Amino acid sequence: MFLIEYKFGTPNYCQSFALRNKILRIPLGLEFTLEQLNNEWEYFHAGFFDFDMEPIACVVTKLLNENEFEIYQIVVDNNFQKQGIGKKLILYAEKLAKKLGASKVILNARKIVVPFYEKCGYTICSEMFIEIGIPHFRMEKPM
Repeated sequence: MFLIEYKFGTPNYCQSFALRNKILRIPLGLEFTLEQLNNEWEYFHAGFFDFDMEPIACVVTKLLNENEFEIYQIVVDNNFQKQGIGKKLILYAEKLAKKLGASKVILNARKIVVPFYEKCGYTICSEMFIEIGIPHFRMEKPM
């Protein structure tokens, strides 16, 4: 397994998009909108791939302003969960945030994964809200 950074529209992006769709959208009966995808050209993309170049996990991030860096999505294939890969993606994103000068990382966490983010040092900073039909919390971590 190795980490690759890639750009929007590349073959690695397309493979990772398929993984994100499979894990995050299809189970909810949802699809990514064209508007959502059109915005991704300005995001940072990275993922872990196996030796056959199949994606097993990915992260999508964005520098929002000079202080805030957002983790937009983290996905780990079901067959690779509970192996520390999500934590490695968080550490990668935080390192990128620091490199870009951000003082805070923010994200919208599905309620079910709030404990994972809390273990990574994130705290809830909002009331629960509904996004894509499921409960979420806004979370943050100072850098």
